[in-house]
Amino acid sequence: MWLVIYRTPILNVSILTMTSQNHILSSKLVMEGKNIRVTFFDQLAEEFEKQVKLFKGHEPSIIISCAKVNEYEGVTCLNNYPATRFYLNPDHYSVKDLMKRVEQLPVASDNYVEEMAVTEQPEDVKIYTVAEIKDFGVPYIERIIRCQLNVKKVEEKNMWYDDVCSSCEKQVDILDGRYKCLECKRSIPFPEKRFRLATVCKDSTGCLAVLFPHEEIQRIIGKDVFDIENDDTQVGESFPFPPILKSFERKDFLISLKIADKNVNKSSNVYIAHSLEEPPEMLGDHNPSENNTSPVPDVLTMDNSLKPLKRSSDTPSTEKSSNRPKTRRQVTPVNCELDENLTMAAMLKVKKEKRGRIHAFVPGSVAESIERDIAVGKVFLIENFTVKDYEASDIFRPFAKEIQIVFDDQTRITQLDEEKVYIDQFVFDLYDLADLEPQSKQRKYLIDVLGIIVEKPKPLSLIKNKNGQLQHQFKFRITDGSNIVKVTFWDEFAVYFDQLLKQKFDYPLIIIIGSCKVTKWNEELDIGNAGPTTVHINIKHHGVNEMKKRLNSPGFNKSNLYVPTSRFPKLLTVAEIKTTTAEFIEVEFLVQVSIKKVQQVNSWFDYVCTSCYKVVSTVGNVFKCEECKRNVTYPDKKFQVCVFASDESGAIDIMLENREIQTLIGKTVFDLIDEGCVANMIPGIMKSIENKDFTIKILIQKENILNKYPIYLATDIMHGFDIQYDSEPDDVPQPILHNDTQPSGSTYHLETLSGISNPMEGDDLSTAN
Repeated sequence: MWLVIYRTPILNVSILTMTSQNHILSSKLVMEGKNIRVTFFDQLAEEFEKQVKLFKGHEPSIIISCAKVNEYEGVTCLNNYPATRFYLNPDHYSVKDLMKRVEQLPVASDNYVEEMAVTEQPEDVKIYTVAEIKDFGVPYIERIIRCQLNVKKVEEKNMWYDDVCSSCEKQVDILDGRYKCLECKRSIPFPEKRFRLATVCKDSTGCLAVLFPHEEIQRIIGKDVFDIENDDTQVGESFPFPPILKSFERKDFLISLKIADKNVNKSSNVYIAHSLEEPPEMLGDHNPSENNTSPVPDVLTMDNSLKPLKRSSDTPSTEKSSNRPKTRRQVTPVNCELDENLTMAAMLKVKKEKRGRIHAFVPGSVAESIERDIAVGKVFLIENFTVKDYEASDIFRPFAKEIQIVFDDQTRITQLDEEKVYIDQFVFDLYDLADLEPQSKQRKYLIDVLGIIVEKPKPLSLIKNKNGQLQHQFKFRITDGSNIVKVTFWDEFAVYFDQLLKQKFDYPLIIIIGSCKVTKWNEELDIGNAGPTTVHINIKHHGVNEMKKRLNSPGFNKSNLYVPTSRFPKLLTVAEIKTTTAEFIEVEFLVQVSIKKVQQVNSWFDYVCTSCYKVVSTVGNVFKCEECKRNVTYPDKKFQVCVFASDESGAIDIMLENREIQTLIGKTVFDLIDEGCVANMIPGIMKSIENKDFTIKILIQKENILNKYPIYLATDIMHGFDIQYDSEPDDVPQPILHNDTQPSGSTYHLETLSGISNPMEGDDLSTAN
């Protein structure tokens, strides 16, 4: 271990440990309890190593002059510059001052100084009585004392939990039917719940009203408030108060109390418990005379001189019995009336931040080793890290905090027993979908949202953005029963989510998106992913359970929730297709028909935007996309053909889009135009599908049901009625390489039908002129 004095206008005294390799000397500084890395390069590194070897048997001090302060991967470090110099054991006043200060520092066995713990008041090991506690004066304010009490009664008339804000943990209010946090000035759609257990405790000297803390109740019973609410044996008409909380009665606890000023000045007779422990066992050498006071009687005293009764039916002899009444000791009753608006957090002077979250940054230099030591969902003790303030320019922080922690090669990670340390696996600060508008105007923090996936998500696609770059994209929408918001995932996260949805889940899908960003595009809110974004489907979380309860309420609209049907679409007749009801909106069916005629319309193709693929409008000779608010110089062209088809049960109009037509004829719109086909005349190759049999997948849209729209959308097609199902149903979207290549076509795929990608054999593929 080397003592260090670092002379710059910014930093000062430190302690140093070091190792060297080749011409690079990597050192470790501990500056005022914080680790800082020092790295010398080239000749200075060699010279430093030589000089240090001369000090054998003792540890030199050093002054580093004109060093360069850098930040590498989020960690502050010191490097040498051409003007950098070092001085070992210099005769300088700062060295002498340093030696005096270091003598007072605790030195760890690992040859570096640990961060000094905050000094606390010495632990008061005395066990106080209730009488002593009630006589406490001003010196005891904010002190934590211990007492051994028996829980005489758990108050049932007081509410046993509080609804608190998931951000500041202050009690929320119900305004206009919604939970509101006046501190955070926002709605809390799924507030946290904290135990609020009022008890009357006693010892031999009196009674005391004590509020038990949330964390200790949860640790002892092994359940949180949400677990009890969802347990029919604890909450219901037959149980006005959870029986598991009544189990605290008639039990002894060693209780640590935090004495508040209200307790001392007698403005409150309710004491706050800091911790609860099992009392020590009373062994044979226990001397009761140390605390020889009369117990508080709850019944009339009896004559203990009587001999033991032989049977329960025996009664003492008349001459030995006594009818003289025994006096009852007068005990002042304890008033445990609690203000219903007074929460546990409000009664505590110092807010202990538990169940909090913090962003941990892992530099690339130690990422591999850290990754080996940690696992998602496990509980760890993390030591020796740096606490760092965010820079003002840091945007998209995982959540609303001003600090983060930074790991380095000295960070220690130890896995803990999950049964002994209770930490929630999932902690979110969920925002109401109705309150996302202000979040779209800030880029500082990311937020958490919860909703149910509605309608069928669009398949994973590969699009070309406005900069001409290809990006994976996955779109869907979520609802909380009152609001619907669009979600768009991009790049690798879109691919990951696409694979995640292929796993087996119970439907509908309730999704929590953690640390997401909110943007606005064309006056529509859009939730997107950022670097820290996570996604969780149907997890064990109180917000998910609450959303399931909302689903069962009469006012919740379930008609558009995404609930996939069988992997293989059901085969219906035309008549059955036309009689489907609202419960089948966004459901796909198969129908086997003969196409009788390709309908003559204004044009057999549409001009579409090359960015959003919406149909563009024509203003003079200019194509304009209303969605993207821009002119589209060279719009794409996609097939849009309506056919008249029928089976034995009836006739139907079906819209065949780009992918379906390309499946049948094997050509694009651009190919037919190059062959001389014109927009106002159906090409001959399309007419060749008339009077042929096809199996078509039909998507039931809400317009077909609610507005009685007679044209049904085809999402895939195959020739003939011989259906063969593939073993692999995965969608494979077609990439968009450049503007004039084959477009991706319909966003729906007939993944379970084979042979759909080949044009019809034997058809005349000549075009009409």
